[in-house]
Amino acid sequence: MKKKSKNSSIDYFFVCDHLHKKILEKYFKCKFIISGLIKNNEKKLLNKKKVFDINFISEFRTVKYIKKEQHVKFIKYLTKILDMYCHKYNKKFVISLNSSRKDKNIDQNTEINF
Repeated sequence: MKKKSKNSSIDYFFVCDHLHKKILEKYFKCKFIISGLIKNNEKKLLNKKKVFDINFISEFRTVKYIKKEQHVKFIKYLTKILDMYCHKYNKKFVISLNSSRKDKNIDQNTEINF
């Protein structure tokens, strides 16, 4: 870095974050522009219409823990309230299953029955 910075004449230097700016400021005398990752900036964003208004992430677990019964009752109560709200205000409601994640090792039928 020291060798390259001695013979360089730079006006602006694009960096992805403050960490890189802090490091490169020691070697280059120029203005730094924090632009994030340039590759990511060239991607076109698609304005997707949302499919669901409320997405509840399932808290189903196969492990045993303290007060599991109370927790299950609370989850059932909460989903019932969300369902009633969605019916009343014409909203779309979905429950995302933990079993769809491969790292969780949960049987999908067991979670659906839950």
